[in-house]
Amino acid sequence: TQTNNERGYTFLEGLRSALRQDPDVVMIGEIRDTETAKTVIEAALTGHMVFSTLHTNNAAGVIPRLIDLNANPKIMVSALSLSIAQRLVRKLCLHCKVEKILNQKQKEIMKLIMDGIKEEGKSLSNYSINPNAPIKLFSPVGCEKCNMSGYSGRIGIFEAIKTNEAIEKIMPQNPSEREIKKVARIQGILSMRQDGIVKILNGVTSFEEVQSVVDLLEE
Repeated sequence: TQTNNERGYTFLEGLRSALRQDPDVVMIGEIRDTETAKTVIEAALTGHMVFSTLHTNNAAGVIPRLIDLNANPKIMVSALSLSIAQRLVRKLCLHCKVEKILNQKQKEIMKLIMDGIKEEGKSLSNYSINPNAPIKLFSPVGCEKCNMSGYSGRIGIFEAIKTNEAIEKIMPQNPSEREIKKVARIQGILSMRQDGIVKILNGVTSFEEVQSVVDLLEE
């Protein structure tokens, strides 16, 4: 529904009005203040499936951000099911992409992240990557099919943190993003930078595209 602040029909009033209709699923554009956060959590606790957005850098930032908005972490344990972060990158054109030779810096970054994936107990073969094969990257060229851009369409780079028992245990302690990331790695999740590297290795997008939206050197 469309809000109208001049007529007193605010975002929060619209949300409350929607919840009075007892919907099964509620989609909220953005949690932007304390009152909205409180209402959203109450809705989730009363049997509604709630989807919304927050301004954070990654999935691990959802819990600290909600706590900043004065959400009670003990109550949030039962309300928050899943935190997802995404960035959009352009997909390489299938008709003109070409194999690229990595420079030394790119080799170091790729190896660092691939080693991190393996150290966390995740197999690269699960992501259609042969860990024993030479690293291959692809670059855009440009052709009539892609309007000479080298890219065609977009795809998301994702990370998702499920609120499992391990996450629930640390939520009341007001955890930092780093602490949440550490616990989330036990879930076997791919971080956005790891998912980006997987899509690079699978020839879906280019190194430069992923580097433009994700800090590949971030821990």
